[in-house]
This record gives sequence, structure tokens and C-alpha cells, in this order.
Amino acid sequence: GYFFTTFEEADRILKLAKTSADKAIQQAKLAKEPVDENPWNKARISTVPLDFAVTMVSNSLYNKNYFFVAPAESDIEDALEITGKKDLAEGKVPLFYMEDFTMEDPKDPSRKQSPLYFRKSELEKEFKRLNPGKELPKILVSELFAVLLEMVRPGGTDEELKSLVLVPPKGSAQKAKKCLKAGGKEPP
Repeated sequence: GYFFTTFEEADRILKLAKTSADKAIQQAKLAKEPVDENPWNKARISTVPLDFAVTMVSNSLYNKNYFFVAPAESDIEDALEITGKKDLAEGKVPLFYMEDFTMEDPKDPSRKQSPLYFRKSELEKEFKRLNPGKELPKILVSELFAVLLEMVRPGGTDEELKSLVLVPPKGSAQKAKKCLKAGGKEPP
């Protein structure tokens, strides 16, 4: 199973699955093989909290179920461009950040947060908004599960980890509401 970081990527993959299955069904019919209807026709995109997705992925390491968090294709491309790597392993989710870039904690303005973004473009836009006229610093890439592992490591002493905040992709809350509405009373 896959959990996607953006609605758009989930929608793209669902459409691809439907189209691919339609082609396979059409070929099977031409070969006069028995076929069922396309199982993807009744599929829908649901929304779940990130902690649920992370828990499912973590649990799948110890059982026969396989779950992955899948970033958007454009986010993978941005991460590869920054790191100079040729590929990103399945299940790896890039997070974009700038060294020493902090924001006010909306709940406590005396505290600073170190934001980690799922989308490079959103990090750039927020930096420019908060620092008009300043030159854009170097963008760095981390990985979601590596960050989470460090955050929960027993005996960890890195104080900066306490100020990290994951910034969801823009529009995620609205897309989540749309998914919940489309699902009616059926749970995700």
C-alpha cells in the first residue's frame, strides 16, 4: 500500500492504475480470457494523518504487509538535483530545509521552529516572504524516516530536533476535507 505526500500524486497514480487495468482487461477480452471489471473503478483517495502512515510503514518492516510513503515525482526530481544522486530508493521521502532558517512558533512567538518542507518550491517561497530582498541560501535535503528516527532515538541529545516542524504541502488541509467529503460515512 502507498501513502502519498500530495493529493496530486495520489490522483496521478490512481488514474494510471485505472488506465493500465483497462488496457489489460481489453487485451484479455481480445484473447477471449475471462475477466472481471476494473477493480480501480471503485477506488478512491482517502486521507490519513502522517503518524498513521508512518506507523503502518514501520510495522510493515516486521510483517508480510508492505507500506510506503511516496513523495511527488517533482519532489524526487528536486531532491536528486540538490544531492546529485541518480535515484531515490522506494519509501524514501525527501524533506527540504535551509540551515539556520527558523520561523516563529504560531502558538508561542518567543520560540523558534526549524521547518522541514515536503516541497522545495514552498520552502523557497516562504523564505522569500519572510526575508524580502535577501539572497536564497543553499537548500539542503534530509529524509523523513531518518529525521523521525533521530527524533525518537532514546538518549538523543540534539536540542535542535525539538524545534523541528514538518510543513505539509500547501493545500493539504483542503484536499483532506475534499477526500473526507467524497468518502461519506465510509472510513478511510
